[in-house]
Amino acid sequence: MNVKEACKAFIGQKYNALESGVKEVQPDHIINNILERGSTDFTQSYAYGVRTNIHPSDKAVLYCHHYYFDMHFSSSYAVFDACFKKVFGRCFKPTDFDQALFVDFGCGPGTSGLAFAEWKGDANFYYIGIDRAGPMLKMAEDLFRRIGMPESNFFIRKGSDFLNALNFDKTYPHWLDSPVVLLNFCFSLAPATFKGNTSGMLRLCNSLSSLLGRFKSAEAYVVYQNPVHHSEKNFHEHWEILKRQLLNSTLFCRPVNYGRENSVHCEILHVKDS
Repeated sequence: MNVKEACKAFIGQKYNALESGVKEVQPDHIINNILERGSTDFTQSYAYGVRTNIHPSDKAVLYCHHYYFDMHFSSSYAVFDACFKKVFGRCFKPTDFDQALFVDFGCGPGTSGLAFAEWKGDANFYYIGIDRAGPMLKMAEDLFRRIGMPESNFFIRKGSDFLNALNFDKTYPHWLDSPVVLLNFCFSLAPATFKGNTSGMLRLCNSLSSLLGRFKSAEAYVVYQNPVHHSEKNFHEHWEILKRQLLNSTLFCRPVNYGRENSVHCEILHVKDS
């Protein structure tokens, strides 16, 4: 299942359909100014010059086309491949995650879930993507359709209130029977996400506890991904808070290499056993 190539082909089509004024912007300006190296507000437009207004949906396309989709897809795939080969003395097979529930916090265009589909080799799992930016969620929906995932298998929700966004069981009650739950945080616990908002972190922790309490017989894992080297002080602070709240031990903790010179910091927690 060549998920990455299918997604890149779709992203290329979306990029080619952009107005010429948007495509004429230099890549360095796109990455550093428009996308702010991936941290831009994807709900806001960007004025470029006096004639070109780059809409939020255009920014989502530019984000995927210029480096970020490819980078995060590669790093997520490497993380899943490394994590589930030697976690707590056992080697997972992709079929061990049949009908698993993959919850993606700050999902963007669904990159981690799509990388998981490629690692797994099929779309035989359920996906919940949560993000505050509507254009990113629309891109995620389009990409999951592109790879042939049934619409009944993915649930894309807008919202910074994770607890409300996780109310899926009235529509998909059978998801509560999933044998494995994966909670994924790919670059979504960076300092800019909560900006010192301790109450927001506490709400997130409560949302996770509430979610896990709805599963009676599932194993659950929390996967954390963030850059290895970062100059910002306390860059992993939010993850440390989350770990303390969950009161669990880290099973896997080391940099994961992807590509020739790139690596991502990864940790995985085993939260709940059946």
